[in-house]
Amino acid sequence: MREQDIRAARALADTATIGILQERAIHRADLLTEQLQGALIKHVTIEQAKGVLAQVGKVDMDQAFQALRSYGRHRSTRLSDVARQLVNGEIRPQSILTDHISRG
Repeated sequence: MREQDIRAARALADTATIGILQERAIHRADLLTEQLQGALIKHVTIEQAKGVLAQVGKVDMDQAFQALRSYGRHRSTRLSDVARQLVNGEIRPQSILTDHISRG
Protein backbone atom coordinates (compact mmCIF):
# COMPACT_ATOMS: atom_id res chain seq x y z
CA MET A 1 0.00 0.00 0.00
CA ARG A 2 1.34 3.42 -0.86
CA GLU A 3 2.00 6.05 1.78
CA GLN A 4 -0.61 8.32 0.21
CA ASP A 5 -3.24 5.56 0.50
CA ILE A 6 -2.32 4.97 4.13
CA ARG A 7 -2.73 8.68 4.94
CA ALA A 8 -6.09 8.75 3.17
CA ALA A 9 -7.26 5.66 5.10
CA ARG A 10 -6.16 7.24 8.40
CA ALA A 11 -7.97 10.47 7.55
CA LEU A 12 -11.15 8.54 6.79
CA ALA A 13 -10.82 6.54 10.01
CA ASP A 14 -10.28 9.74 12.01
CA THR A 15 -13.34 11.33 10.40
CA ALA A 16 -15.45 8.26 11.19
CA THR A 17 -14.21 8.30 14.79
CA ILE A 18 -15.14 11.96 15.19
CA GLY A 19 -18.60 11.23 13.81
CA ILE A 20 -19.09 8.35 16.24
CA LEU A 21 -17.93 10.46 19.19
CA GLN A 22 -20.24 13.31 18.20
CA GLU A 23 -23.19 10.91 17.93
CA ARG A 24 -22.44 9.58 21.44
CA ALA A 25 -22.25 13.10 22.83
CA ILE A 26 -25.58 14.01 21.23
CA HIS A 27 -27.17 10.83 22.61
CA ARG A 28 -25.87 11.60 26.12
CA ALA A 29 -27.16 15.17 25.91
CA ASP A 30 -30.59 13.94 24.79
CA LEU A 31 -30.68 11.43 27.64
CA LEU A 32 -29.71 14.09 30.17
CA THR A 33 -32.39 16.41 28.81
CA GLU A 34 -35.02 13.68 29.21
CA GLN A 35 -33.88 12.96 32.78
CA LEU A 36 -33.96 16.63 33.73
CA GLN A 37 -37.40 17.08 32.17
CA GLY A 38 -38.67 14.08 34.13
CA ALA A 39 -37.24 15.44 37.36
CA LEU A 40 -38.82 18.84 36.74
CA ILE A 41 -42.22 17.28 36.08
CA LYS A 42 -41.97 15.24 39.29
CA HIS A 43 -40.98 18.33 41.26
CA VAL A 44 -43.91 20.33 39.91
CA THR A 45 -46.31 17.47 40.68
CA ILE A 46 -45.00 17.22 44.25
CA GLU A 47 -45.48 20.96 44.71
CA GLN A 48 -49.03 20.71 43.37
CA ALA A 49 -49.79 17.84 45.74
CA LYS A 50 -48.40 19.82 48.67
CA GLY A 51 -50.65 22.69 47.69
CA VAL A 52 -53.70 20.43 47.59
CA LEU A 53 -52.93 19.02 51.03
CA ALA A 54 -52.18 22.46 52.49
CA GLN A 55 -55.47 23.80 51.15
CA VAL A 56 -57.65 20.86 52.16
CA GLY A 57 -55.99 20.20 55.51
CA LYS A 58 -55.32 23.80 56.46
CA VAL A 59 -51.68 22.92 57.11
CA ASP A 60 -48.47 24.60 56.02
CA MET A 61 -46.41 23.34 53.10
CA ASP A 62 -43.87 21.59 55.34
CA GLN A 63 -46.61 19.64 57.07
CA ALA A 64 -48.13 18.79 53.71
CA PHE A 65 -44.77 17.47 52.51
CA GLN A 66 -44.33 15.40 55.66
CA ALA A 67 -47.79 13.90 55.16
CA LEU A 68 -46.99 12.98 51.54
CA ARG A 69 -43.66 11.48 52.49
CA SER A 70 -45.09 9.54 55.41
CA TYR A 71 -47.94 8.17 53.29
CA GLY A 72 -45.50 6.98 50.64
CA ARG A 73 -43.04 5.46 53.08
CA HIS A 74 -45.69 3.41 54.85
CA ARG A 75 -46.86 2.06 51.52
CA SER A 76 -43.42 1.63 49.95
CA THR A 77 -44.44 4.06 47.23
CA ARG A 78 -42.24 6.77 45.78
CA LEU A 79 -43.08 10.32 46.79
CA SER A 80 -43.53 11.35 43.16
CA ASP A 81 -46.02 8.52 42.60
CA VAL A 82 -48.07 9.46 45.66
CA ALA A 83 -48.08 13.09 44.51
CA ARG A 84 -49.15 12.12 40.99
CA GLN A 85 -51.95 9.91 42.33
CA LEU A 86 -53.17 12.70 44.59
CA VAL A 87 -53.10 15.32 41.83
CA ASN A 88 -54.89 12.91 39.45
CA GLY A 89 -57.59 12.19 42.01
CA GLU A 90 -56.61 8.56 42.57
CA ILE A 91 -55.97 9.25 46.26
CA ARG A 92 -58.17 11.52 48.34
CA PRO A 93 -56.34 14.27 50.25
CA GLN A 94 -58.13 13.26 53.43
CA SER A 95 -56.66 9.75 53.17
CA ILE A 96 -53.13 11.15 53.25
CA LEU A 97 -53.87 13.68 55.97
CA THR A 98 -55.72 11.19 58.19
CA ASP A 99 -52.96 8.62 57.74
CA HIS A 100 -50.34 11.18 58.72
CA ILE A 101 -52.26 12.36 61.78
CA SER A 102 -52.88 8.81 62.99
CA ARG A 103 -49.16 8.00 62.71
CA GLY A 104 -48.02 11.34 64.11
